[in-house]
Amino acid sequence: MKVLATLLLISLAACSTTYPNQKLIGEKFPEANGKNLDQKEWVLPNDFKGEPVILLIGYKQNTQFDIDRWLIGLDMTGTKAPIFEIPTIQGMFPRMFKESIDNGMRSGIPKDLWKIVITVYKDGAKIQKFTGNENPRNARAVLLDKEGIVRYFHDEGFSVGAMNELKATLKKLQESASNSKIGKSLTANKYSNIYFSRQPHINEYKDLKDQGFALVVNLRNPSEHNEAAENEVVTKLGMKYVNIPFDSSDVLDDNFINRVTAKVKKHRKAGKILIHCSSGNRAGLWAGGHFRKDHKYSKEKSIAIAKEFGITKPEILSKLQAYLKNN
Repeated sequence: MKVLATLLLISLAACSTTYPNQKLIGEKFPEANGKNLDQKEWVLPNDFKGEPVILLIGYKQNTQFDIDRWLIGLDMTGTKAPIFEIPTIQGMFPRMFKESIDNGMRSGIPKDLWKIVITVYKDGAKIQKFTGNENPRNARAVLLDKEGIVRYFHDEGFSVGAMNELKATLKKLQESASNSKIGKSLTANKYSNIYFSRQPHINEYKDLKDQGFALVVNLRNPSEHNEAAENEVVTKLGMKYVNIPFDSSDVLDDNFINRVTAKVKKHRKAGKILIHCSSGNRAGLWAGGHFRKDHKYSKEKSIAIAKEFGITKPEILSKLQAYLKNN
């Protein structure tokens, strides 16, 4: 875990409107605009997507004591996840002086740690209403999954028990984000109910059907293997099948991304979806392009998720990089 900064919250951050505390497990974190002390703009939670992240949200200056205890505890126990401090200030008056407030924070924080402190002004009331701001001296410790869903939330002050619960939830998220076994012994990378893998064996499709798969998207060229036989087996089992080939000479573009995305959207509620090619590289390529185009991931995060979901070959990675250069 990165060395953590001491967060300086100023008196202007006093809550001007009181919102009742909430129970947030399973709720989507609201979209909010902020800027870190390095002047980089962030859209929460969109720019966190791709991996679980811990947010320590503060509403008043004296919340710092509670935040420090969280930071020390997480650091001392070797917590391996991105951690961001989120000073969240509601009201027009603080917004008028936000540059002065941020400069005050910078004066007390080493420059190499400015990037993990994201201040929220304009959307401060939105976040405070979402979590509630009763007992504002307590930090709001929030664990988001890779889709921005709250998986752990604590607003009753730091305790070793609460920290251990957060870490246990984080461990489960990180394990579920890693490789999954599907079919008989097929290793796949998972995002929500979408799985990315190599070419399954024909005899694995019966198991996939039994495991709740509803759609198979094959990204291989029919000339690479017996595509007709795969189609026949899948459809006879009652699953939907589509072949959207991406050839080694093809260029990644919006048309290919959109074709796959349309099938995923159409069948996503029906059950699990398998997207495969021969090795998983082209499946990862689509994932990287999709999350850049349709979810506005940064170029860096798009590459990271493409690698997580299947890209291992330099020649496939270069196709994604060429797409990202212009998009």
